[in-house]
Amino acid sequence: MPGRLEVFGKHTDYAGGHSLVAAVPRGFTVTAEPARDGAVTVIDTASGERAVFDARGRAAASVGWRTYPATVVRRLGRNFPGADLSARIAFSSSLPAAAGLSSSSALVIAVAESLIACAALEGTEPWRANIRTLEDRASYFGCIENGSRFGTLDGDEGVGTHGGSEDHAAIVMSRAGYLRQFVFSPLRSERLVKMPAGWTFVIAWSGVHAVKTGGAREAYNRLADPAAMTGARLAHFRAEDARVTAAAAAFEAADIPRIGELAAASQRDADALLGNQVPETRDLVAAALSEGAAAASSFGAGWGGSVWALVREPHAEAFGAAWLAAYRARHPQRPSGAFVAFPANSSRLIFPGRE
Repeated sequence: MPGRLEVFGKHTDYAGGHSLVAAVPRGFTVTAEPARDGAVTVIDTASGERAVFDARGRAAASVGWRTYPATVVRRLGRNFPGADLSARIAFSSSLPAAAGLSSSSALVIAVAESLIACAALEGTEPWRANIRTLEDRASYFGCIENGSRFGTLDGDEGVGTHGGSEDHAAIVMSRAGYLRQFVFSPLRSERLVKMPAGWTFVIAWSGVHAVKTGGAREAYNRLADPAAMTGARLAHFRAEDARVTAAAAAFEAADIPRIGELAAASQRDADALLGNQVPETRDLVAAALSEGAAAASSFGAGWGGSVWALVREPHAEAFGAAWLAAYRARHPQRPSGAFVAFPANSSRLIFPGRE
């Protein structure tokens, strides 16, 4: 399951706005097989850590990465009573955690897809009655994470954050070489936008974890609450939502200067109106532009995370190294990193013995 790059559409999806997104060429590799032993066992192959949950969906509260599979098991048990969710799932990830690249949503989807396949949930009446399209599938995964009801499928507490379905749409519906414009509430794919020839993204993560727990969760949930859209928050939504369609048109026309203008405006508004930037993300944007990027902007939840830069494809690796060196000179204490991120395909699960 790939991570997600949000190009435009900062905090717009849960209010029914638009976003322009893509999958990145990093993510989760997952293997899964039915177990029929009454347990869902999830193993992090890098650390050797494992979590074991009751396959009837009676998952206890968990912490850390275990929160996400626990939430999936609990929700699928509620929505598909009587299904045997017993499975053994192993995963590894090349995504930096809490970096704004949707590692948590990718893990939710990876575990959900594993259990859906192992328990043959697509053949059940609740599934057929509610999930008919890829948009439905992505929306349901978003509801697993945020706890909302989906059709006749009851909700619960989710993982505790009130996000939308942008991450899940990008992870489930992306196409290599293209950005995709979505509108939300309900989720609908509006258009594919081909990357301008000879250009690519480089992503750098700041090393400041974009966490959604404790006080940070409260701040994130305030931004995610459509009822709170007044004043600066409403002004931001209106401006950023309009920028999505303008940016999609600029990418289609390969109008690189216009993309740069829109990215600069998006970044200014995130700082001034959302108030979710930190010195490190500001410095990453400034360093990208100083190193020659045509455009750059932070993305993700905010208060940390990552920045994308639009650069010429032949020079992307060298740009990434120079960008990272410039950033690390200012923030040597931050565990930062960078990679070239030409838009990637959505991924599929690998099941032993099956193509």
